[in-house]
Amino acid sequence: MTLDAKAFTAFEQAAHDRIARPYAKHFAPLTSLALELLLDAARVGAGQRVLDVATGPGVAAGAAYGRGADVVGVDVSPGMLALAREAHSEPPRVCWRPYLLRGWGYDKEDVEPVFA
Repeated sequence: MTLDAKAFTAFEQAAHDRIARPYAKHFAPLTSLALELLLDAARVGAGQRVLDVATGPGVAAGAAYGRGADVVGVDVSPGMLALAREAHSEPPRVCWRPYLLRGWGYDKEDVEPVFA
C-alpha cells in the first residue's frame, strides 16, 4: 500500500485545524503534567536547540523555551501553530514552522533533543 502524502497531509491539517481550540483547552493541560519529566529526561537547558515535532498549541516548546532553550516547534496544522504563536509570542527563541509530512528539512546536527 502506498501512502499519498499530499492527501494524508490535507487530512491531518483539516482534522487538527478543526479541533485546535478544544484540544488546547482540554488536552494540552494534561500534557503539562508530564513536561518536567520529559524535559529533564531530554536534558533540556539554556542554549540547547530543541525541535518539538507535532507541537500542537506549543505546550512542550513553550516549556523548553522557559528553560532557556532555542526552540523550533513544527506542526502540520496552521490552526495549532496559530494557537502556539498566541500562547508563546516571545521571540526570538521560539520559531513556529509548518511541517509537511513528505519532507524533513533538518539534519541531525541542527537540533539536540527532539520530542513529539
